[in-house]
Amino acid sequence: MDMSSITALVGSVGFPIVACCVMAWFIATTFRDFNNLMTRNNILTEELIVLLKDDKGGDNVDEANMA
Repeated sequence: MDMSSITALVGSVGFPIVACCVMAWFIATTFRDFNNLMTRNNILTEELIVLLKDDKGGDNVDEANMA
């Protein structure tokens, strides 16, 4: 999207509407990236718990204290 089309869009519908749409796009993109990051983090945490259980025999790790 070039500068002339952005200027035409702001001139035709107004700055607040364009700003609202851009902010909605930014939030949606950021949320999607954050959701992917948290999914990977959960997977890695579960793998770490499994490794700790295997390392200590599984009896010494209290899952209630890890949450």
